[in-house]
Amino acid sequence: MAGFLYLGSIAKHAALPVAAHALPPTDDASGMAIPPSRDRWYRAVDGLRPPQNGGLIKIRAAPGNLSSMLRNLDWSDQILYRTLDANGTSTWAVTTVLVPKTADPARPAVVSYQMSQDSASLDASPSYLLSTANENVRYDILDRMLLKGWQVVVPDYEGSLAAFGAGKLAGHATLDSIRVVHSLADERYGMNKTKALYSAWGYSGGALATAWAYKQWFGHANELGDRLTSYVIGGLPADLLETLHSLDGTMGNGLAINAISGLMSQYPQFNETIRSHAKTTGPLNITAFDRVKTQTFSESLIRYARHNISDYFVGGLDAVVRELQKVGFDKEVSLLDLPEALPRDLNKHAILLYHALADEVAPIRPVDELVRNWCNASHRIEFHRLQGGGHVQNGDRGIESAIEWITERFRSGFETGAQGRIIP
Repeated sequence: MAGFLYLGSIAKHAALPVAAHALPPTDDASGMAIPPSRDRWYRAVDGLRPPQNGGLIKIRAAPGNLSSMLRNLDWSDQILYRTLDANGTSTWAVTTVLVPKTADPARPAVVSYQMSQDSASLDASPSYLLSTANENVRYDILDRMLLKGWQVVVPDYEGSLAAFGAGKLAGHATLDSIRVVHSLADERYGMNKTKALYSAWGYSGGALATAWAYKQWFGHANELGDRLTSYVIGGLPADLLETLHSLDGTMGNGLAINAISGLMSQYPQFNETIRSHAKTTGPLNITAFDRVKTQTFSESLIRYARHNISDYFVGGLDAVVRELQKVGFDKEVSLLDLPEALPRDLNKHAILLYHALADEVAPIRPVDELVRNWCNASHRIEFHRLQGGGHVQNGDRGIESAIEWITERFRSGFETGAQGRIIP
């Protein structure tokens, strides 16, 4: 296991000379990555020592050999930091910091890239997958951002329990990842903290984290309001219960099994409802939601492809959804209501949202409703409704537009004009 630095140990880097960025950390980064479920580093130390969310708990050089996958990477860190779960309880998460070989010290730019984890397995955490040459990691996207001189931050936004689908937790973890990196900007990463600008980008499950970060920044991390001002959101599952219905019986049904399992680990009411309705015998039963925590993303997709979710429950999926709606859980996990924000803050922030009309994973209906609600309240959204292709294809189609849009946000700030516009 690679070595790590505890709180207070960062001081030894503070006096290093800074050019485009600080010198790389001295910890040994040559060790093989260990799955988080077996890596003792993925544990908080002495409780949660920092009193503030986004506070550093410990840091180490990223294990594995990331530079073999990322040509434009200089060095990388893993940081374990304090955040809040969906219930407002203190917890921790891990983020990976990718430092480019070249950067503009006069205009330090950082992209928080929320990978599509889409799994209830802790061993599917981005920090681990990044270090293992995993086929599900978009190294090409990461390397393009590094080539632009952007520092890239990749949070494990599902947290310590791999709570896939828990939007509030994902938003908190994304914001607090940016906070902890910003706190180290000067002394460890050679960035002028007073000039640093941030953008957030995510697709699919990563879009859920990015959207919740936008929705919660005012109440959770208000001090980031002048720095984190642009968000790119694609393939967004805006209404999780509707998404479960859309996945039922499809090749992507494994996503639904993972989401149910992830939500069970975060919401006691949801966990109780699932366990009270799930079958306990037969080939499709409650054990699937525990088993999926030990499966890779690919394994779970194959294992549960074309299963009917209703067959796992007495009374079917509709009975479960009705019970959840009775207790207001549908609103708890929905993005459709308005984000917290003051009117004067809205012009500082902009969103690029892209979504396929025929998205078979995340239906576009709730996304259209979200855009109407948010734009009517003067939130600035550039909405691309993409024709042709489905969820996976439009994830690829949106890459160029996303990078160009972020580049422009970093270059010249936000455009003026209409508060929101829809591009067919």
